[in-house]
Amino acid sequence: MGTTPNVFVGILTGQNEGHSPTITLKAGTPPSPPPGTVQQQPTIGVLTNTITIDGEKGQISVGGAQHVGSISLLNAINRQVVLLSGSSDALQIYRGLGAKTVHIAGDPNGILELFNGSGVKTILLNSESSQDGLLHICNAQGAKTIALDAKGGSGWFGGAGVDGDVLVFAAKATGSDASQASVWIKGATGDIILQNADSADCAEDFEVQANTEVEPGAVLTLSDDECVLALSTAAYDRKVAGIVSGAGGLRPGIVLARTSSAGNRWPIALSGKVFCKVDADESPISVGDLLTTSSTPGHAMAARDHSRAFGAVLGKALAPLPAGKGLLPVLVALQ
Repeated sequence: MGTTPNVFVGILTGQNEGHSPTITLKAGTPPSPPPGTVQQQPTIGVLTNTITIDGEKGQISVGGAQHVGSISLLNAINRQVVLLSGSSDALQIYRGLGAKTVHIAGDPNGILELFNGSGVKTILLNSESSQDGLLHICNAQGAKTIALDAKGGSGWFGGAGVDGDVLVFAAKATGSDASQASVWIKGATGDIILQNADSADCAEDFEVQANTEVEPGAVLTLSDDECVLALSTAAYDRKVAGIVSGAGGLRPGIVLARTSSAGNRWPIALSGKVFCKVDADESPISVGDLLTTSSTPGHAMAARDHSRAFGAVLGKALAPLPAGKGLLPVLVALQ
């Protein structure tokens, strides 16, 4: 069974308990139709539906018929705090004192702008000139200091009088200051700082001969196969390649040539500090001694014959070992 909508023409005013107007609906005054004629509602002009409240559907429609609808919410002192508009400026939110804090626009692209308490734009999501996602973050003065651009998958930090930094934190970090960052990229100097006491060397992954028992701290040499390493077995071997990184609780801070291949690949220290397997039975090792390969597989020893050590040195001892075998911290220095 169809229902006939109630139509109100004129002014409707509701009052609160203090008898001040709180609701006002205005419509045009129609001309009086001739007696006995059926009044038709035009689509534009007098009697045009610009506000419709549909209780059956639970809908409120504002605007239309060449009118841009809008809804304003006022605070207790009659200041506008929310404006919902049918124009491209779809939503605007203001502080109680009138400064804009949020602006959402729909055309030509969706745009979101956030403002600080002083009315300065601090966040801009997307722009009218690009259909790619673009995020700008500004400082309190409105200068753009951070940008993330989906078009090139890029981001930039700093500029506009600000030195940009990038900080990466581990899960165990308890704060967000730079001193707790695991990685700190400093825009002022171009430095990359790895703030981890366990990261002590720069290494590169190399393929090691299959079925070779290798462990961190072992000394490796070049094999007859191209770019494939083997466990060292001879003293003063000039084919020495280096020390496998990762022994003694240290690990490489940077690893080059790392791939997802399932080969027998190990990180070889190129520079920095690593723990190395050494044999001091033939000669005690002192701090500062040059180390070379030994006849004990995978071990280094003190280089006492300097004529044979040329081209076979792998580093300098950072701790002594009077006798026996063990792990010593070594400053990597192939020579």
